[in-house]
Amino acid sequence: VGLTLNSFILWFHVCRSHKNASKSLMIYLKSLTAADFLLCLSLPFRIVHYATRSVTVHRLYCSFGVSMLFVSMYASILFMGYIALNRYSFYNQATI
Repeated sequence: VGLTLNSFILWFHVCRSHKNASKSLMIYLKSLTAADFLLCLSLPFRIVHYATRSVTVHRLYCSFGVSMLFVSMYASILFMGYIALNRYSFYNQATI
């Protein structure tokens, strides 16, 4: 479900034009969607790793799956922080 919905949202952000939103916010949203999509792609590696005890699967998971999981997770956290900062600064400019 997550992979399907993330791919739809990624398609929506890339193919649709957003005239009312700021460009910086759209860049952060696209990046957040891409990071979340990569996080969903890394989860099957984790499931297979815990389901089997194969050495080959363990090496593949440790070299590729864990790296992709943590990079996408921390990228998602950073982009959510950027979006919050962007919203906060926009809100402060509007109230001044």
